[in-house]
Amino acid sequence: MRGDCLTLPAPCVNNVGYVEFRLAKHVLHVGETVSGTYAWNLSETRSARIARDGPGLKRLRCSRPARAIAQGTSGSSTCVWKATSRTGGWATSLGMTLFQNGGAGAYAENDFYVVLGKEQLIEGTVRRQNTDKVSAGDVAGVPNVPVKIHGPSSKTARTNANGYYYAIVKKSGTYRVTPALPKKVTGDRAGVLTPRSRVVKVTSKKGAKADFVVDDDLEVTAKASRSGVQADGTQVVDIALTAVRFGEPVPGLVVAGMPNSDTVGANPNAMPVPARYCSSAGGAAFAAVWPTSVRGAGGFEKPFDITLDDKGRATVRVQLGTVPGSLNIEFWARTPAGSLRYDNIAGARKRVTIANGAVAAPGDGFGAGLSRVLQTAGTPELSDDAFASSLALTTNPVFAFGLAYTYVTRSPGGPAAILLTPATTPPTYGTLREITAAPGGTVIPTGYLSLENLATYANFHTAAKSNGLPPAIPFDTYRRGESTSGWRGFGFAAGDPDAKVFAEEYATWWAGGGYPPSGITGGC
Repeated sequence: MRGDCLTLPAPCVNNVGYVEFRLAKHVLHVGETVSGTYAWNLSETRSARIARDGPGLKRLRCSRPARAIAQGTSGSSTCVWKATSRTGGWATSLGMTLFQNGGAGAYAENDFYVVLGKEQLIEGTVRRQNTDKVSAGDVAGVPNVPVKIHGPSSKTARTNANGYYYAIVKKSGTYRVTPALPKKVTGDRAGVLTPRSRVVKVTSKKGAKADFVVDDDLEVTAKASRSGVQADGTQVVDIALTAVRFGEPVPGLVVAGMPNSDTVGANPNAMPVPARYCSSAGGAAFAAVWPTSVRGAGGFEKPFDITLDDKGRATVRVQLGTVPGSLNIEFWARTPAGSLRYDNIAGARKRVTIANGAVAAPGDGFGAGLSRVLQTAGTPELSDDAFASSLALTTNPVFAFGLAYTYVTRSPGGPAAILLTPATTPPTYGTLREITAAPGGTVIPTGYLSLENLATYANFHTAAKSNGLPPAIPFDTYRRGESTSGWRGFGFAAGDPDAKVFAEEYATWWAGGGYPPSGITGGC
């Protein structure tokens, strides 16, 4: 709704859509003139009618004579009236009516005015700074502000819901007008009102106007449920977002979420601390918001947007991976036009820092740790390939041992495998999700135990559960297709120059590379 209809009495109706009426001023004295502009942009099912006369006014001229406005037309008309008699109060019947669906619905679009006799009036607005760069009539007012008026006679007015105030003064002379902003508006800030006060002159023939601007008080807050977690790939942190302006919620505000803060716009594959982001507003279920596409596709380069609910709140859920480090997430309010808000930047921009702490590797190593997890978790026995994919997506703490991980395949002709890399140096990727480098990485090719090991353990699952896995092979050995102790031939030519290793995708999410799995408990 627009803020031009500044009085409380009905039937003052704002912005009914497709038609508009605005008076140039709202307070008149007998003998003064005022202009008003009608505008319309109608569909084929809508018509309109202009109400050109109102109490206390005499129409002098109009730029366009038509009173009835045909369906499906657009245009405008400006009229001028002379104030001829007192109205005795606010009048709200001057404007136009929108008719919809052959007259089935009628909606008034009026503006307000008052015609005074010899009474003198001081009026004005207390509105917030126009940081949204909207038209002047759309700038929100600050409600319920006492406005103190001192001079030949003194009194106090109070702004209405749209920041408008007025006071009738009985004597001519010079008056000082000073809004008394409440604490919830000023907070701890100084100099938030421009100007602090105004001096106006009231004569027997003319009132006065005193407008004030309040520095925008938008305040975005972001509070994390935890400041630090262990980098075990199973951690979830909720961030509560709120937005308040002048002590009141800001419903529907769009806040840009910037993963890893200073690397805004970077490819998720290059993020120093990989994480997945989910969002919920108004009690809705959490939905994934970033990354939102498979590796190599578009759509993940930009910050994600969070729309606050009707109470000015939303929750961002962060699922952290296995790469340790400091995750900095920036939340930055947008303007209605969609750009980041640079006015009042201190309040419109907040950073949350989450420490994804490295986990020390246990003395018995990865194999023994995996064995214990499988024994205590009672994981059902799976085929080798199914086990590999399940293991790469699991939320069990075997991957807490300072490792980043991903489920991979070698092409052409390679086996399913799990790539393990030091958490501080996760693999790097090409545009088609191929792994271009994995410093310090080792590979467990799950379907390719040696015949000797198969004779002992029957399958990969049994061997893993019994801590009988051979040592993981170096990544480059796996990529080149070379044989190694404990693992049988991979079924492809050694040293194939066209061989590539690909990270597999699950439900369009990155599986590994330090990213948390999509099936994480409490995630989305």
